[in-house]
Amino acid sequence: MSQNYLHPLFQTYLLQEIRKIAGNPLLDSTKKCFFIATHSRFYIDIRTVDELKHSLIFQPDKMPRYVTAEKLGPNDLYKLNQNLFRLNTHHKQFLFSPRSIFVEGTTDFQLYSLIQERRGRFIGSSGSIFIDVEGKDGLNLFYRLCKQLQIDCQLIVDLDVLVGGNLRQSVSNDERCSQYLQRRGIGMEPIKAVGELLQKVDSCINDLLKLTLDSITSTQIQQLYNSLVKLPSPEDLGKKKYLFILAVLNMKGELQKQIKKRYPEINLINGRLNQIIEGFRLANVYILPKGQLENYLKVENHYEISDRTKNILSHEERNYLLQNSLTEKSSEIVMIHF
Repeated sequence: MSQNYLHPLFQTYLLQEIRKIAGNPLLDSTKKCFFIATHSRFYIDIRTVDELKHSLIFQPDKMPRYVTAEKLGPNDLYKLNQNLFRLNTHHKQFLFSPRSIFVEGTTDFQLYSLIQERRGRFIGSSGSIFIDVEGKDGLNLFYRLCKQLQIDCQLIVDLDVLVGGNLRQSVSNDERCSQYLQRRGIGMEPIKAVGELLQKVDSCINDLLKLTLDSITSTQIQQLYNSLVKLPSPEDLGKKKYLFILAVLNMKGELQKQIKKRYPEINLINGRLNQIIEGFRLANVYILPKGQLENYLKVENHYEISDRTKNILSHEERNYLLQNSLTEKSSEIVMIHF
């Protein structure tokens, strides 16, 4: 049956009525078996993993696909059970879009969408759409679902994706990423290459913190140093690594002047970082080399941005985008991938 032209409220009502009598007639003669073909997000009311597994996805020039529990694994199934009820009609668009672009939160969604619109690239007209999810775990879940369903997707992620979370392992398992790194002479799995890189980062951080603040001549390195000092507990280690690799990517020369004995190591870290970021890009996961979206805006200290500052920056940028048109050259956040 196909009822796509019903008002969304009636679609929801009809689905509720179908649920009352849907079932296996071989087990219960009062039940009926239904097949619903739809382009409507309102019919996709998936409540359990079993219901998701019974959904068949059709795409142009591709074989129909469905989710299998075996390929997702127990951790994915657990997360699915925890998060399926959160999938609203906005999230479900990924099942219909030929290219979904997933971002971490609503601020990212608003700004990226506006940037594309003001550049004359209207999301939706080409079948592409931005979808915001809840953090990196959400990104990882959708990334794995899209791969299994062979739905083309892209992710825009902060630089800290390299220091923790499951997404980096999922990208490591993507042959596009692993094959690229092999061609670049990195003879190990991407996730191991990231781990080796972070060990070198730890050594550099330790040497930087052996300096005194007065001996550091660069204002930006002083900001980095102060931010690292404020993160003394073991739980802060991931944040420390993120701040240091952010510094390597954006002011390598300044770091080398301050930690002279780590000069070649910082070179190696920088080169390896750029290779890993390119490997992620080939797997359709785009890492922001300036760390996070706010670092592309006007901030005095890229290593400490309060939530209040983030909100102010987001509102200012949103207002600017609404009042001005953009070109590739006039926007610092150049969305060349989209």
